[in-house]
Amino acid sequence: MDNKITNLIYRLEEANKKLLAEHQKTKEKIYDFIQERSKTLQEKKEEIKFLAQIVHSIGNSLTILRLNLELLKDKINKKEYDIFLQEITLIDSTLRKLIEISEISSSSNFSAKSFDLSKALKNLISKKNTDSHVLETNIEDNVFMLGIQKEIKLMLENLIENALKYTEKHKKISIFLEKRVNNVIIKIADEGCGIPEKDISKIFQEFVRASNQKDNKKGSGLGLSLVKRIIKKHHGFIEAKSKLEKGTTFIIILPLECDV
Repeated sequence: MDNKITNLIYRLEEANKKLLAEHQKTKEKIYDFIQERSKTLQEKKEEIKFLAQIVHSIGNSLTILRLNLELLKDKINKKEYDIFLQEITLIDSTLRKLIEISEISSSSNFSAKSFDLSKALKNLISKKNTDSHVLETNIEDNVFMLGIQKEIKLMLENLIENALKYTEKHKKISIFLEKRVNNVIIKIADEGCGIPEKDISKIFQEFVRASNQKDNKKGSGLGLSLVKRIIKKHHGFIEAKSKLEKGTTFIIILPLECDV
């Protein structure tokens, strides 16, 4: 009987040693993973910092260009002035969106918090100059979601600005938000020029613009790419439906709770 108990204790001790050894290995693997993850995040932060310095440097040059352009305003015709100003603005917008894309790609989930999406969308709309368009809104109150508020607002801002940009004055823009079970549905529709069917599948790619866009409506080609990245990061879905000369509708589905 004593031998059986001794053998049992021995086996338990051996099993415990193996368990402790496996536990230690697991701890080391977790530690290595955290260290590697921290290193990756730090490297990405350094890349963003470097990119931001470049953007800042180019931004200073653009400011000087703007000042020189203002000095020449009375010496060149209005058409030339508008073209130069548009190009400077476009370069500035492109650089800023590149920074935003880099930040979104590298930010961690620790900044994801619950926030009032309804209130954020209403505040965003109130800050936009919509007087020249017919604005129709249907926004359900008190819809809260877990996410990175700054990024969600940036996504909505890009879509609303697109609607305003590509819709002629006095035409309608509709903004809809509704909670459905565990998701939120957002629709942003306009009565603009529309997107050709051949371009629909490509509009969320970097530096892609619809083939029917006019020269006076130039963009960076990064706005919708940024939108798609943010929605994907929040485990959501976006779809574009469009008819030429009739308008475009963007439909976004976002989970109310997710691990970003």
